[in-house]
Amino acid sequence: MTCRMVGQTRMGVCALSLTDTETASVVRALALTDTTASRDAASIADFVFAQAKGDCIGDAGSRRAVFVASGRPQALRLPGGTAFEELVLTVDLTTRQACIHASYAYG
Repeated sequence: MTCRMVGQTRMGVCALSLTDTETASVVRALALTDTTASRDAASIADFVFAQAKGDCIGDAGSRRAVFVASGRPQALRLPGGTAFEELVLTVDLTTRQACIHASYAYG
């Protein structure tokens, strides 16, 4: 897995490979919601790939599963009281390459 911050923002991306079993484990552990079938899934995934700037393998047209955290789950709170504002996992359904995009909120 490779991770990096996106410029001087509060966003970070991690690229990794996940099997179906590993994907299910990550989704369960982070309490993510499967939004693959939603109207917004493609635009969410394209946004994540644009932010990743090449760190996530794949292209904007690939078939991807999209999972998101709803709100600011207590389980994802950070030390000092901050929380993730956004947490998205995308998985390319052909290559199994995944991208985790997270941004944190202040306070």
